[in-house]
Amino acid sequence: MSDTALQPAARRLRPAYPFALALLGLALTVYTELQYVYMQGFPDGFVSELGAAERELALRFQLLSLPLFVWFMYLGLASFSIDTRKRVLFSAILYAAVIGAAIAIDVYYQGHLVGGGGA
Repeated sequence: MSDTALQPAARRLRPAYPFALALLGLALTVYTELQYVYMQGFPDGFVSELGAAERELALRFQLLSLPLFVWFMYLGLASFSIDTRKRVLFSAILYAAVIGAAIAIDVYYQGHLVGGGGA
């Protein structure tokens, strides 16, 4: 078998990478659910301002992570037959940027609500 016959298969992304990113996103989603949503507050139902802000941010993170979990699973299945390197890289960078922007917006918004910043 010649080297040119092996080249397209060698250039494809291994399916383990998108599947690993999908499982990482799912694990982070489950962790935020257990840490910041499910066990938040006191037994009487009181939730502090910080707890409410953490819950809101965790819910936003989950709403962003679940569709990306499905997307990375699709990319993992598609990587068996097509080259998905650019899509996986772009998706991972976009995922990190969107999550970073959501955190920055939430920190900015919470700072203005508490009175840390003024207009």
